Amino acid sequence: MITATSLFVAAILGIAGVARANDNPTPPSHMGRPVLGESIYTQSPRPLVSVAHRGGAGVAPEQTAAAYAKSVKVHPTCFEADVQLTSDGVPILVHDRTFARTTNVETVFPDRAHDKVGTFTYKEVRKLDAGSWFGKKYAGQRIPALSDILDYVYPHDIGLFLELKNPDLSPGLEKTVAHQMAVDSRWQGMVATGRLTFLSFDAASLRRMSVLRPEVPLLWLNPTVPSSAELKKLDGWADKFGTDYRNLDTAGLKRVRSTNLTLATYTVDTTEGMDWSLKHGVDTIISDYPATLLERAKTETLPVMTTKRVLPPGTDGPRAASAQK
Repeated sequence: MITATSLFVAAILGIAGVARANDNPTPPSHMGRPVLGESIYTQSPRPLVSVAHRGGAGVAPEQTAAAYAKSVKVHPTCFEADVQLTSDGVPILVHDRTFARTTNVETVFPDRAHDKVGTFTYKEVRKLDAGSWFGKKYAGQRIPALSDILDYVYPHDIGLFLELKNPDLSPGLEKTVAHQMAVDSRWQGMVATGRLTFLSFDAASLRRMSVLRPEVPLLWLNPTVPSSAELKKLDGWADKFGTDYRNLDTAGLKRVRSTNLTLATYTVDTTEGMDWSLKHGVDTIISDYPATLLERAKTETLPVMTTKRVLPPGTDGPRAASAQK
């Protein structure tokens, strides 16, 4: 039975709890990850979505088990991965149109070093060393199949930004991805917990994917921020928009903020770029260096906000410019 005395005690305890909470110096967090302060374009805190680009391409060979294992320890919000198809229809995780930059294909298949990814069978792909180019200690790393990445993200409460890469060279890519999701129950777990996003520079591919899996959010990528009219159209079918941080200014930020789209920046590998994106309330930051990004997110002193672009072109880590997203 609820009595006047019990109500009084509950009230006192509630007041004490609020007092303790207000005295707690620990910043608010979202699932254990940093939360940004107020954005200059919003009136409420936005949780930072930190994304390990290609699994953390700055610290280990991109999109390999070595990169995934390192980034799991850092625990970003999500991994990002690029999916393409082999000639026999197996979805694999690789970024470039060829294997020349990130494997020893020239040694294993001398006459096919610059052939497209989709001309190799999965059995042939598994013969390639995807680690030695980054460092001798990574020799023997293999290019993973799509569902292999679930071994790292699924049990660790990490999400996945899955990029439909070069769909023009992988006919049927969307259907194959949808089929993989149907035969492995872990994918449904990812969807049910809001941990999967499809992204692409190819809007048509995203629309095809949406027909097959309409419950999964879509992120359209473009090197620059489109006009307000184009963003309004995008707002009608996509959930998020991602752009090259080096081409972003506050005018572009305002255009995106005038829609319901959340904003992502790529590939943010300089501390200046990280600080600028954080200070301006960018929702999602994609970086080859997730540990550095998360450390910067904890930094209390950030650059003063400005109305003009402050980031120099510069380079983004050790990768060649041609390998940029």
